[in-house]
Parts: sequence; C-alpha cells; structure tokens
Amino acid sequence: MRKRTILRGRKIVLALAAAASALLLASAACASDTAPLQSGSAGISSPVIQSVTVNTEVEIGGQRVHSIDLALAPGTRFDDLEPKDFLMTGRAAGWNDPLLKGFTAEISDLIWTGTGLTLSIRDFPVKYFFVKNFEVSCSSHPELQFTEADVTSVVTPVADEFADGYFEGTDHLYHLFTPKANRGGADIQPFPIIVVFHGYMDTDNLLTYRTSVEWAEEKEQEARPCYVLSPRILYYTPRERDEVYEAVHAMIEKMTADGEVDADRVYVMGNSFGGAAALEFIEKYPDFAAAGIPLCPALEYVDASVYKSLKDITHVPLFFAHALSDQTIPSGVSETAYQILEKTGAKNNHLRLYTDEEMIAAGGDPDPDSALSFHHVEIAVMPDETYHEWLFEQHR
Repeated sequence: MRKRTILRGRKIVLALAAAASALLLASAACASDTAPLQSGSAGISSPVIQSVTVNTEVEIGGQRVHSIDLALAPGTRFDDLEPKDFLMTGRAAGWNDPLLKGFTAEISDLIWTGTGLTLSIRDFPVKYFFVKNFEVSCSSHPELQFTEADVTSVVTPVADEFADGYFEGTDHLYHLFTPKANRGGADIQPFPIIVVFHGYMDTDNLLTYRTSVEWAEEKEQEARPCYVLSPRILYYTPRERDEVYEAVHAMIEKMTADGEVDADRVYVMGNSFGGAAALEFIEKYPDFAAAGIPLCPALEYVDASVYKSLKDITHVPLFFAHALSDQTIPSGVSETAYQILEKTGAKNNHLRLYTDEEMIAAGGDPDPDSALSFHHVEIAVMPDETYHEWLFEQHR
C-alpha cells in the first residue's frame, strides 16, 4: 500500500534548509512510521467481528475517517448498544515528524445493517494516513472491541480509482486517473490530461489535499472528462526532479501516440514546491503544455534560473494564486514571477491574491502550523470553477 506524508505550514522552511542526505533519512523514517493501516497478520481476535472496513474521504485538509463498517457473525445484535459505549483512541505522526501523538475520536452514531454494524465518526481529528495505531473499545460489549491490526480494508472514494504504477525504466511512482470512456474499451479517444505536482514531502497527492482528486470527482468528470496524473517526487535534488519531468513527458508522449491524450490540452499545476515544479516542467518543455496553474510556487527553493527562464514561456497561459498572508512562501514570490512575465510579453498571464478573510471563508486557518494554514491556497482554488473553466479553455 501507499506511504503518505504531508506538508505542514511554516515547518517547510526548516526542512528545506536541511542537508539532502538528512532529508532522505527523515523521509524514510516518516514513511515507515506513517504507513496506512492494514489487516493484522494474526487475524481478528474478536469472536464476533468478521471484518473491519475503514471508510475515509479526502476533505480539504486531507484524508479523514467518516465511518467504520463491522461485519459481524450471523445473528449478532445488541439492542442495548449506544454510541457512547464506544471510544476510539490512537496515536498518529505528522508532516516530517515521526513523533507519535495521541488522539481521541467520537463515535457519533451507530447503524445496524444486514451484515453488521456501522459506526459513524464525527470530526476525525487527524489525517488517517498518519495514524500508526488505534483501538476502539466498547464498555457494554467487550467482544466488539477492535484495533488497527483488525482492519481488513480502507475505502477512499475517488482516490481508489487512481491506478498506481512506476514510470517506465524508473523507480518513480505515479498515480493515474483514467476517464470512464477510456477504461477497457476498444473505442479509445483522446482526452486532456492534468499533471498535478505535489508539495514538499507530500509524496502522494491523492490523500494530502484535493488538488488531484478534485479533477477526478464524478461531477467534474461529467463536465470536463480528463486524465489526472500525479507523480511522486522527493524534491531533494534537481537531478531527481529532472528525472521525473522526463518520465512524465515520455509517458504523456506515449499516451498521445496511443490516442489517449489530446496533445494540445496538456495542463500542469501544483502547490508550493509543486507550483515550482509546474514552472520547471513548463520551462523544460516550453512547447508541450497548453497552460499551467502555479499555486504559491516555492521558487526561492529551486534553481534561480527558474526566474530567468520565465521570459522563455510567455506564450504559455499561466494562472498564479497565492494567499497574501502565506507565512511559508511569501506572496511576493508569485507577484515577482507574474511581473516578470508581464514585462516580457505574456498575454494570458493571471494572478489572484487572497485576503485573510477569503482564506478563512474557504476553510483556512491563520495558524501557520495548521494543515489548513494560509500557505494552502489550494483550499480556496480547487472549489472555484473560475480556474477549472479557464484551464480547459486553453489549447496549445
């Protein structure tokens, strides 16, 4: 299963200052400690629980648990059972922080089904892919107690529709969403493709925020069917980033040759380091992408030549977005890039700056260490149809 990590506010500044070798070790440790929970090898210890399914959704702040389904032995039912009888406790890590911290989740409701019991969970407090272990106890019926070792499956709608793979000839992972019309049928047709680069150490776009899954939602696909490609990059060296850019380019070229992708509608976007990656990719292949959406791009943490090369991509439509009170990547970074493009002849160049009030209205948190800090301008961008409509109007 996938290993997940996530961006957390201003701590990125400290992490980016560390040596590459130290960061590699930290990433490996974090990935080990935050691996998604799977079924226990010893099997379920409860005499009545046959399977445990954790149901999650990718919200604006990442993957959260909404409910847990318990398949029970035939005839198992306790009419005196109440939600308050259950208590969920556990430990979870954080972004670039393998130190485990305790959490508690409230069981808000329970529903008896034809096969067992569904426990509803209100406001799950942490991202599930950070959870290392948990226990759900039941004071009235101890036989309904279970732990993370008993989990038999984790269901995450939309994210589960992405296929995992490795770019040909590399050890770089990607996640690819395929529009329904091209799934297994003989009548393949070319669709647009959106490449979504993730933030620093957010090594899986699918569960960290909604920058990838938003494009794959059923309603979005009905309006604008497309492929969504989410490559994983560790970002520690320009060489590794370049390897991924080359792999992404080669994969899309092949998909185009196979009739799957519309070569005139290749779109690129990303947040933070992903925003910088989007610009690096476009600069590397200036005649490849039809448009890009760089969100709070971390241009100050990549090669300075990115700024210098902006004059070479004035023909590529770009839509920058940044929160004015971003305490991780100052909004002046996007403003500078936008102004360079304006001065060098860009004709379809846009910049949207968000006020504190607008970020809060979108669900943002003024705390720079929050998972919903103002650095995460994507929480305001992704639900806004303005960006979706603009992007799909662009053609190479």
